[in-house]
Amino acid sequence: MFVKDNSYAAIHSYFQEKLSSVFSLREIRFLTNAFVRKRLGLSEGDLLLTQNIQFSESDLLYFRDKIKRLLNGEPFQYLLGSTFFHSVEIEVNENALIPRPETEELVEWILNELPESSCALLDIGTGTGCIPLAIAFNRPKDEVFGCDISEQALALAKHNNTSLGLSVNFFQADCLNWKENDFLLNNNWDVIVSNPPYIPEKEKEMMAKHVTEFEPAQALFVPNDDAILFYRSIGELAKKSLKKSGKLMVEIHEQFEKEVVSCFQKIGFQSIEVRKDLQGKPRMIKATLE
Repeated sequence: MFVKDNSYAAIHSYFQEKLSSVFSLREIRFLTNAFVRKRLGLSEGDLLLTQNIQFSESDLLYFRDKIKRLLNGEPFQYLLGSTFFHSVEIEVNENALIPRPETEELVEWILNELPESSCALLDIGTGTGCIPLAIAFNRPKDEVFGCDISEQALALAKHNNTSLGLSVNFFQADCLNWKENDFLLNNNWDVIVSNPPYIPEKEKEMMAKHVTEFEPAQALFVPNDDAILFYRSIGELAKKSLKKSGKLMVEIHEQFEKEVVSCFQKIGFQSIEVRKDLQGKPRMIKATLE
């Protein structure tokens, strides 16, 4: 047997022994508890009552497999199959990016900007659906839509929508080729939001393995010679389809703040606000036509 015994304490020691070179003690405790809960179908409160549990041989093999995959760089969110984002728990897989804390900050800003009355919101490049799902959860009377070019990502977003019992409308669209999409153009959106690909290809070699080898490159990277191509296309779409008082709200690469601001100004947005994330980096932009 590769653990001392079948107890919770032995499992935690095994996680610590194998993962201490990669994760902090705090992270290891989180991972141990998360995989125990996942394996046994427990809530966080239930876990406190199971410290004396004896795991089966099948359970031990399950934990060993997860540790091997963690050491290989696979994101723990994919291994768990879900993650918490803002106010909802969503399923995740290799077909869409794992939601980041910075995007939760964007959602919070959006919620604070929305009018008290119901409104129409579109999320472009929705991935897991995390942004519109969190907004719909907090504002059930709004008309919330999400689009993506990836059929696989849309299938995941629709699944999350059903699991959460929400009514977000997801559909397929290419935000770089939107000019013939009547649905995008014929709606008077109150808010258009997007967290599009914005990482230049040249930065790939500096990024962590768990990102570059497991998360979808299509949702991450842009050409080195045109890092803001998505913002240009989304900005032009927003100018044509937002209400006069509508808002375009996007997440950005910290190094391309000036380029995105200049792009939106050239398109015709009159008021542009840049907001920093909790790390003090320029990360979000709100642009309005008036």
